[in-house]
Amino acid sequence: MEEVLNLFEAISPIFMWVILLGLVIFVGFISSVLSFHWKEYSVDAFKSNRMFRGYLFVSGVLLLVMIVALILTQS
Repeated sequence: MEEVLNLFEAISPIFMWVILLGLVIFVGFISSVLSFHWKEYSVDAFKSNRMFRGYLFVSGVLLLVMIVALILTQS
């Protein structure tokens, strides 16, 4: 466990923020693709809206956890 913590301390914070930005862009792209797919090929509009909201909620929570973890590792 100590080795993992030392590894994170050795990585530059700017590099971690760039990775996080890349993940946000990737999630945004996937969200737009899924939104188009679910709207275009959905049989039940209510079910597709519920799935998209669930996807955005889970993605948002995971991104928020990553941001908080990144901020905490820098302090």
